[in-house]
Amino acid sequence: QMVVLAGFAESEEEAKKLLMDNVSSGKAFEKFKEFVSAQGGNLDTKLPEAKFVIEVKSKNDGYVSKIHAEGVGNVAMKLGAGRITKESKIDLSVGVVLNKKRGDRVLKGETLAFIHANDLDLGNEEAEELLNCFVIADEYNKDIPLIYGIIK
Repeated sequence: QMVVLAGFAESEEEAKKLLMDNVSSGKAFEKFKEFVSAQGGNLDTKLPEAKFVIEVKSKNDGYVSKIHAEGVGNVAMKLGAGRITKESKIDLSVGVVLNKKRGDRVLKGETLAFIHANDLDLGNEEAEELLNCFVIADEYNKDIPLIYGIIK
C-alpha cells in the first residue's frame, strides 16, 4: 500500500514484486544496515546473554488462537528489556522469544516461548504472565483476519 501511495508502483501486485525483489537481492538488508549505522549502531556487536533461559510451556493441547501483544511487551519491560520511565536502564540481555505464532498446533508441555532473564525469581514470575498472553483453543478459527481493513 505504501509503495503504491508513494508512487513507486502502479498496483499492489507490482509493489509486492518490487518489495520481494529488494528482499531477495539483499538490497533491503543493505538499507537496514544504513539505518542502523545512521543511528550509531554497530551490526558486528554481539548482544550480552541473560543468565537464565526459562521455557514457557503450554498447559493444554490445541491451537494458538491469540497472543496478546501488549501483555508480551509488558513482560519484556518488567524483565528490563524496555523502559518504565525515561530514566530506566535497558538490559540488552533480557527479553522474550516467541516459539509459536497464531494458528500453530500446540501439544501440552510444548514450548510456547522462552524468557531470557537475569533474575530467576522475576523470570519465573513473568513466565506465568507470559503464559496468560497465549490463548489456546480447541480449534483454530481461520476467520480471524490478520488485517481488519485498509483506509485509502
